[in-house]
Amino acid sequence: MNPLRTPFRYTFNYATFWLIGINVFVYLLQKISGDYVSSFFALNVFNVINGKMFWQFISYMFVHSTAGWSHLFFNMLALFIFGM
Repeated sequence: MNPLRTPFRYTFNYATFWLIGINVFVYLLQKISGDYVSSFFALNVFNVINGKMFWQFISYMFVHSTAGWSHLFFNMLALFIFGM
């Protein structure tokens, strides 16, 4: 079997679509509520050191409101391309 002649196989990955959906949902939630959601999800080192809001190590990757819709779009495009 020659690897250069094998056809490309597209694999469907549900985790990628879940991550894209969560990112878009949190982005829209940030646009509606303003700074409250951003301060809740964004990484704040002082809160993490003091043992508060330990989930910020994971949730900070969903914060996109300060960069705008184009940043979100291209991040989700890259996630879609490389996530498959």
